[in-house]
Amino acid sequence: MTSMESGFRNALAKFCSDLTPREVGEFRFTTLDDVYKVVVTIQHQQARRKEMMNLTRIQSFLEAMKSFGEVIEVFLNLSEFIPFIWGPIKFVLKIASSWTESFDTLLGVYEQLADSMPLLNQYQALFVNNSSMGRVLEMVYVDILDFHRCALVVFRKPIWRQIFRSVWNDFNTRFQHIIDSLRRHGSLVESQANIIQIQNCQAESARLQAALTKLEDTDHKEKRLSTLNWLSSTDVNLDQESYTAVWDEDPDSGLWILHNEKIRIWANPDIALIPCLWVNGIPGAGKTILASRIIQECQKLNPASVLFFYCKHLDDRRNTFLALARSILAQLLAHNPGLLPYFYQKSVASSQTSLNSIQLCKEILDVAIKSCAKTYIIIDGIDECDMKERKMIISFFTSLVDTQTQPGNIRSLFVSQDDNDIKKMLATASIIRISSDNNKADIERFATKWAFKITEKFALSNEVQDFITGIVTNRSDGMFLYAKLVLTNLYGQTTRAQLRAELRLDTFPKGLDQAYGRIMYRIMHNPNTAELEQAQKLLSWIVCSKRPMKWHEIQCAMSIDSQEETIDFDARQLRVQARDLCGSLVEMYPGDRIEFVHSTARTYLIQEKYVKVAVEERKLALLCLRYLSFSCFDYDLSRSELSDLVVDGYYAFQDYAALHWIDHLGMLKQSQAQSGNTEAKELASAVMHFWERHNNQQREREESPGIVTGFLSNDRPIDYLSPLIAETKQLRAEDESIAGLGALGEVVSRVRSNIEQSIDTAALDAESLQDMKRYYGLNWYKCPKHPCFYFHEGFPSAGLRDLHIDRHERPHCCTEPGCPRLKIGFISEKELKKHLNITHPNPETLSWKFSKSLPGTLLCEFICEAMQMSARTYAQSAVEVFFARVIAKGISQCMSQCIQGKSVSYAVASYEEEALGVVANVFTGPKHLRIMSGFLINGV
Repeated sequence: MTSMESGFRNALAKFCSDLTPREVGEFRFTTLDDVYKVVVTIQHQQARRKEMMNLTRIQSFLEAMKSFGEVIEVFLNLSEFIPFIWGPIKFVLKIASSWTESFDTLLGVYEQLADSMPLLNQYQALFVNNSSMGRVLEMVYVDILDFHRCALVVFRKPIWRQIFRSVWNDFNTRFQHIIDSLRRHGSLVESQANIIQIQNCQAESARLQAALTKLEDTDHKEKRLSTLNWLSSTDVNLDQESYTAVWDEDPDSGLWILHNEKIRIWANPDIALIPCLWVNGIPGAGKTILASRIIQECQKLNPASVLFFYCKHLDDRRNTFLALARSILAQLLAHNPGLLPYFYQKSVASSQTSLNSIQLCKEILDVAIKSCAKTYIIIDGIDECDMKERKMIISFFTSLVDTQTQPGNIRSLFVSQDDNDIKKMLATASIIRISSDNNKADIERFATKWAFKITEKFALSNEVQDFITGIVTNRSDGMFLYAKLVLTNLYGQTTRAQLRAELRLDTFPKGLDQAYGRIMYRIMHNPNTAELEQAQKLLSWIVCSKRPMKWHEIQCAMSIDSQEETIDFDARQLRVQARDLCGSLVEMYPGDRIEFVHSTARTYLIQEKYVKVAVEERKLALLCLRYLSFSCFDYDLSRSELSDLVVDGYYAFQDYAALHWIDHLGMLKQSQAQSGNTEAKELASAVMHFWERHNNQQREREESPGIVTGFLSNDRPIDYLSPLIAETKQLRAEDESIAGLGALGEVVSRVRSNIEQSIDTAALDAESLQDMKRYYGLNWYKCPKHPCFYFHEGFPSAGLRDLHIDRHERPHCCTEPGCPRLKIGFISEKELKKHLNITHPNPETLSWKFSKSLPGTLLCEFICEAMQMSARTYAQSAVEVFFARVIAKGISQCMSQCIQGKSVSYAVASYEEEALGVVANVFTGPKHLRIMSGFLINGV
């Protein structure tokens, strides 16, 4: 095999690596005659639809490729390479011809490719006498394959029409590179270049290719970051990791669900009998862990997109359709990077900082999911969502399954409790009910492991170990959660006497409530009074917090001394973990979120009155108000004073308190009914101090002083809370910036700037930096919009935060590729429309619409008028306007002469090339040519 033949084979092998075996088989035997047959068929179809287009535009490209093929056959004595040019041409023409816009765009690119290539058969002698010219043929072959590789990416997708504009525009830079490359290679042939010139061209092509790849990578990275920022989705991979870690210790745990016949049919890509499945069971049955098992097993399927979500009660990031949709879209983007141009175009066009439109979510989800070959959708904990949200989730995803054109391509699996409303919504789904027998073997293994640890800790006999294993397994009734609570509680005992008391048959817990009760009994009877108070406080905060609190926020809140107005981490922070205080009731989840092990734990604490919600809401309101009244929130603090307070961790609780003091205050009417007037007056004092510190810079509103005065002086000050709360919420609703928090927002902003400067200027030593991370977490760069999730969540870098803020401040971005306004948008939609009309006018919106019944002469007069109007709008000078009028009339007369007895489409096709050639002499720039082309093609 010659080096030349090897080069062609390598190029072909690389191209075929992106094809399916079926496509390789079809392309291998395609001929030029097959392409011509497709062209004729398309022409007949367009004639029947009265949508004739100038198919002669592809003729020059086909002739160039024919000439190229003849030279290849002579030069290499091989014909196997050319079918992989004819095959893709035939494929994309057939697909694109079903839509006028895509077909016209494709023909236009083929025209440009043809214009860039010489007819090589007239240089056959050159190739025979100069073997080095074979490298030029190889480079041309690579360029043609590269173009069709890009084209196939677009037209192979099932829903290619919906994403055509965005994906095709994304390839524009590469298309131009291919066209320029073909021109360079053509010039080598025409100039009969020597081997040194050819080698130099090869080196230059390689350099340009590398530069293009780098440019594309950078562009895609920026678009990806921008899109993910727009999606602002919950990272479910962290949830998956935490759940799979549970059964990593026991690899056989949960395997029974994978052997279930219905699961096996549902997961089998070759069987479409069960497209929708519902797995249900009682609370605590380990449904989430089983879901993680199914997810991991499905992820082994190839090719398949496995999309999943874990719903969570009372967590807005995990219990709404919007939250679920954002997460699914982010996963789709990870599975299918080819969707990036479509996602990015939608994000730019949405004018939303974050994806907040349910309708837009549904639209993008529908397109993206249907673009995948096989999709498995697994949603756990659907019962954790409110009725409205669960209905929206179930109806959307079941509709996707029911309306799919290829049965089995989209499959959904829901995991929840056996609720009646869910049963009605999933009436047609296959059902797996988790019984106690299903989990019994897994629970027994789990209990055996813990029983061994317990007996080892207390030096007990094997009989005790067997007793613990047996009683836990028998009383669990299939509830993994029960076994976990009981066994960890037993292990947590500190003496043998305590353990024996817990193991008594008459007191051994039955069911989840009693299991929770035993844990609470141990907490409430902790002889260490300080730990007891800390545990009660922590449980109350987790119950009443308005979002999941982070561990560093809890540590700061614990370190607050309201009397001394100080925060001392070293003296007051917890030296134990949350689980050490609260047992197995709580868990630390990804992002250092402290939450209950299960939603039933919160319900139990409230029902059994371990946590009196109204009372604890009042305490949290007091804590926030008093904290925000500390001197560290003075407006006249010097920069050095502020820096010292920042380094000492004084502002670790700032984000939560500044935003949610009003939410806790809103619960105080209920608190008044249960607590009496003394507590209300205590709250009044806290409100007064808060108001005195922050009132001086609040926006002046006529009703505010009266509200506060009445609140502070009335015998029943609680009656004045409602207007005070309403006033504060109104201020926030009117201004979403940090200024909407009133004068307090100014302090918050100063603190955040100081924290950022500390890291940006590298002013901290290693120890101080570590302390800062302990106080403020890892995401120091926060969004200034208080309703935004990233107001408290933040970003790891200033760049990501600033990109996010740009979407807030200038949400209306241009969607035209290459436009500077693609990333820096406009403040209003009106400004964006003005920009589009001036800079990127759409030919279709400017072109005239004609009735099919218009006489030919009258039609040509309309065309003439339309072209003259375009000239007045887009010509560069008065002289150009004059010439454009003359040219327009001339073209109109020519068309009038030929239009008799022929279709308008034929007339336009016949004179389009002449028209564009003349117009090119009058109008400068591709914009003008595009507009005139629009009149000639679309308008007519």
